[in-house]
Amino acid sequence: MSEFKDIYSQVNENHLQEKLCLDEKSIEDQLIANAIDLHAHGFPEVSLNYRGRIKDYEWAKIAQELKMGGFVIKSHIWPTMERAYMLQCLYPKLRIYGSITLNPNVGGLSAWAVQSAIQLGAKVIWFPTWGAKYDIEKYGGKYFRSYLPFIDKIPSKGIILLEDSGDLKSEVKEIIERNRFAVV
Repeated sequence: MSEFKDIYSQVNENHLQEKLCLDEKSIEDQLIANAIDLHAHGFPEVSLNYRGRIKDYEWAKIAQELKMGGFVIKSHIWPTMERAYMLQCLYPKLRIYGSITLNPNVGGLSAWAVQSAIQLGAKVIWFPTWGAKYDIEKYGGKYFRSYLPFIDKIPSKGIILLEDSGDLKSEVKEIIERNRFAVV
């Protein structure tokens, strides 16, 4: 019986190696091949004074070298569709997508901002981050305070998605309804 298990294990291991081409590429290379990173912060992001870990074009270069499928550029401050479009032109083998984060500086929960972003090529719509009531109450804006001196001027105590009843706010419903058939 043990001889059968050894043969069975060897056959399965050989089959797995053939299937995954383990002799040619590492498992990490295989897993990242054609992957899309949905949350890639580049530079510039929060401020020119805040040096991110990596510049947008460096993301693209690395993604191409790793044979990734592409990535979504995320910014907490500004929509990234123009940056994505420019990089897409420079790296046509990748799929580079723009996004918008619905913080106060882009109008918060604005169906118009979302529709405009989609028209400019946004593929991901992020709900508020630093402008959310939860984030303000929990962190007090500490992550962005030195880069965003206006954070104390947010007109409300932060953006919330739910009514007191627990239902979605009308603005959130409008964003979803008006954009649910958008090809993103």
